[in-house]
Amino acid sequence: MLAKALQKLFSKGDNIEALHQSMQAKRWSSHALEHYFAHPLPNAERPLSEQQFVALDFETTGLNPDTDRILSIGTVELNYEEIDLTSVSEVILRYDVIVRPESAIIHEIMPIQVQKQGWSPSQHSIY
Repeated sequence: MLAKALQKLFSKGDNIEALHQSMQAKRWSSHALEHYFAHPLPNAERPLSEQQFVALDFETTGLNPDTDRILSIGTVELNYEEIDLTSVSEVILRYDVIVRPESAIIHEIMPIQVQKQGWSPSQHSIY
């Protein structure tokens, strides 16, 4: 199923290649994303066991996608056999909103962390 989804995604040729090239030109705050875009797109004919991936993890201020915001973005590089824990990266975003207790129980990001470590999206561009 994953192989078919990847093949469908990467079989569009020019569209995905143009998007990838535009992403290569941007400055990324995440080392894993910067590393990912520095490399060519995977060849859909190549076995999954030979591919490299970046997993994205999003944590939110609450559980309602209509009203809550992304609180942190995490990345980690992986391949078919292993997860490279040395590549783990996380950016905590700072908003003027409250971290809901029901989401803090899950992601364990406390309001004090957001204030001290948070990065303000309104003051920076992630691209």
